[in-house]
Amino acid sequence: MNMENFCNEMLDFQEGNEDFIRLFENYLHSEIYLEIKEFLNIAHPNWRKNKELGSWAPEYILQIIDLWSDEESERPFCQWLTCIYQELDASYFNYKNDFQATRRDELRKIFEQEEGDNFNGIYTWAEYDKLFDDFVKKNDEEIVWSF
Repeated sequence: MNMENFCNEMLDFQEGNEDFIRLFENYLHSEIYLEIKEFLNIAHPNWRKNKELGSWAPEYILQIIDLWSDEESERPFCQWLTCIYQELDASYFNYKNDFQATRRDELRKIFEQEEGDNFNGIYTWAEYDKLFDDFVKKNDEEIVWSF
């Protein structure tokens, strides 16, 4: 597969996500994006999976880029890079926790729609919780972004 086909497929796949499109079109080969991605790959190897940042990954990366891209020319490179790494380290878990709370609510709605009438008195709350946790765990391993 050539690069143009890959890029077109990625844009088609992620077309509903404005953050992904902005990231892809403006920063894909930029130094700041490559540094952020490399840091995340090392510090949080599962950052693209639903159990981490999932669909919020492009928004998270853009936040860091927006915060630090203007600083590149004003600071020595090593200092600029250190600031980016510190920001990534400081903000990652809060961002992940916010995503997980939102995601869990969305998954509950999907789970209940898929199970439909099965919840009308058939399951105890403990059984419901177990089934829902299994549903979440299956979704946890999905890699949302391939960038």
